[in-house]
Amino acid sequence: MGVGRWLKNWFESSITKWRRGVCENLGVRTYAVVIHEDPEGGFWGEVPALPGCYSQGDTIEELKDNIREAIAGVLEVLKEQGQEPDSNIQILDVAV
Repeated sequence: MGVGRWLKNWFESSITKWRRGVCENLGVRTYAVVIHEDPEGGFWGEVPALPGCYSQGDTIEELKDNIREAIAGVLEVLKEQGQEPDSNIQILDVAV
């Protein structure tokens, strides 16, 4: 296979993967997570926009994975109940 054909195949494959990624990410929402360090070790997080959505982990990475799962669970329950997340929540960063 010549360089031109290889480059064309690579480009087409890359575009296909990019489009698939864009399609998979449509409808993705971002939620603020407040992370707390547990005095006894590990971390726990809460999602202010989703009351009752909490999780924990031994590391920040584990917490991230766990909180994503918790968010997905809360959103699924809300969907089943015909509800939407509360859109009146606002997060404000304040420098003191």
